[in-house]
Amino acid sequence: MGLFKIIKTGHVVEIYEFERMPCKRGGGRGQQSERWEMYRVWNGKRVRDRVRRLVTANFGPGDKFITLTFRDGSVYDLTDVQLCYKMLDRFLKRLKRRFPDVKAVIVPEFQDKHGRGAVHYHMICNLSYIPHKDLEALWGCGFVGINCIDHVDNIGAYVVKYMSKSSSDRRLKGLKSYYRVGKLKEPDVNWTDDPAEVKGEIGNASPVFQSQYGDDYHGRILYSQYNTMRKD
Repeated sequence: MGLFKIIKTGHVVEIYEFERMPCKRGGGRGQQSERWEMYRVWNGKRVRDRVRRLVTANFGPGDKFITLTFRDGSVYDLTDVQLCYKMLDRFLKRLKRRFPDVKAVIVPEFQDKHGRGAVHYHMICNLSYIPHKDLEALWGCGFVGINCIDHVDNIGAYVVKYMSKSSSDRRLKGLKSYYRVGKLKEPDVNWTDDPAEVKGEIGNASPVFQSQYGDDYHGRILYSQYNTMRKD
């Protein structure tokens, strides 16, 4: 061991410790398309990690977690993902006209509990105060729920739990697994072979999660996640 990849998104720090220098895998888009089923779950994890880091880097207490649902009759088919995406696009255009500086990450979810398969959306955003009825009018397709997230110290993980199944769902093949709105900060990524630099990022924080795995490309990999807001 000795090569570290540090991904920092606000107060959440992820450390990958590699046995060997990572190298890029080959394979063009055609190959990826042919193997979509084989790598569906793996790709879903990559998307969830991407969303989790974007959310943690850009949002915090005081921001809003919003659920957008479709009422019966608002679209011809509540399970038609492409049609529902069109309605979401229209909503986002109206939202950006009223709030030009809005930033958001939006993930779809399917209401499969009762077998309906209806699409709905979860949105984390930086909206200032807006009356509930005004937000429902902007959405125009059904119910809008607003949840308080002031108690959440890892908002990225909170949002991702709603997309844990949807991001690798076959119904999203060829479609977006998430939406991003506005100019969002990207996670800070740094490579180092200096353990002191790693220590400087995490301080005295203890890992909240660790796992170990490996492959032929990287050798053995130790993954650790730290939340510097949490006190031991």
